Amino acid sequence: MPICYLGLGSSLGDRFGNLRVAVTRLESLEPLVSVIGISSIYESPHLGMTPDDEARFPSHLNMVAKIQTDLSAQALLQENHRIEDAVGRDRSTRWGPRTIDIDIILYGSDVIYTDTLKVPHPEMANRAFVIVPLFEIEPGLRLPDCRTIEELYSSAAIRLQRLEQVASASELLF
Repeated sequence: MPICYLGLGSSLGDRFGNLRVAVTRLESLEPLVSVIGISSIYESPHLGMTPDDEARFPSHLNMVAKIQTDLSAQALLQENHRIEDAVGRDRSTRWGPRTIDIDIILYGSDVIYTDTLKVPHPEMANRAFVIVPLFEIEPGLRLPDCRTIEELYSSAAIRLQRLEQVASASELLF
């Protein structure tokens, strides 16, 4: 079973609650999905399509979950979409605010490039809200392109001024 990393984010409603429900729903997929680690929760400004989106939209709470799964990458994507739908995800505005977003950041060492799924996530290196929690739970991680998460973390450090840790994993789940 491959080890996978999921990026979870929420910017609408009960953001902590939305993350909690998403992790709980992932855990309910046992034995097909086993949640084996979760990062702390970080707050970051909205990443939108235009520069003023950061001011127009609420900030996000973000975290990374480490899972092991028997599901194919495409089947995992479908389960993620089911969870998003159950938590009230509205897909009408691209890059808009959302109750929950679950992205496959890494799926084992696979490189996947289809119309519906790109793994490793093509923007992960540009997103401190992915790199920081991923480094937190897997500091020795090597990406399929042979870069290390430590290298990306060092590069992300200059973009961390507005990224704040707001809760530990234990605060989320307990």
